[in-house]
Amino acid sequence: MIATQIVPSPDSALPVVVEARKALGENLDYVSLESYIIGKLFLAIMQAIEGPLTRENFLKAARRQPYDIGGVKVDFTTDNQGSDFVQVTVLRDGQFIAITPQELVGLFK
Repeated sequence: MIATQIVPSPDSALPVVVEARKALGENLDYVSLESYIIGKLFLAIMQAIEGPLTRENFLKAARRQPYDIGGVKVDFTTDNQGSDFVQVTVLRDGQFIAITPQELVGLFK
């Protein structure tokens, strides 16, 4: 089985993944990592709000600048899709494992 993920692998050395691994321990997987990153992004946007907390000011803060969430780049300055990151994974021994584009091609030979 092949699946795509929108966050780095849970065994990544990116600072946000290392932080999430320390916080979540054995509960760290792709879903919990995505939630962790979104939570940190939400807090970063909240801290960037100028003026009272309103929907309009939240959206202005989100769109004002790109955000680096511990190595994960998120940018709403040009559209509503904050990230174009996609990681291809395969199911091996009950776990989704990140693979390279070359490995993906090899699966179809």
